[in-house]
Amino acid sequence: MSIVISKATVDPMTVVALTGVVPTYEDEPQLWDQMIPLVEGLTPAGDFLCGVIEHSEEYVAHNPKLSVFLPVVEDTQVEPPLELHHFPARECLVADILGPYNQITAAYEELQQYLEAHGLAHRTDGTLAAKSFSLYFNTPEQVDESELRTRVCMPLG
Repeated sequence: MSIVISKATVDPMTVVALTGVVPTYEDEPQLWDQMIPLVEGLTPAGDFLCGVIEHSEEYVAHNPKLSVFLPVVEDTQVEPPLELHHFPARECLVADILGPYNQITAAYEELQQYLEAHGLAHRTDGTLAAKSFSLYFNTPEQVDESELRTRVCMPLG
């Protein structure tokens, strides 16, 4: 189990997303359960499997708004409730996590501490591209919990 903080450029991406409110962050799978049947037949793209966008600027204990997403090819077409988003390359402060998802909260805390210690600022232009997000490189169905790879990304201003 580890968390490594660094700066990185996150490549441009096109994603198909489903946005919703869940009881807690741990209930994110509810959105995936809704999304998976809707994305059958879409062509995946990218070097990660999937991800999630955190719509709140700070931790929300109850009813967080999240957008779960899959990377897809640029010319993908979707219908509501799915949304297609094209994100440019973004300079981010990232936390690379090896191990269980329960480290994600600690990763956000470490990112915030790093921001403050190094005089950096979170991007705050009000766009979806400014929101913090996580990229999942594998899933609990593929690997042991100790081998899960997650990258938490905080776009920089």
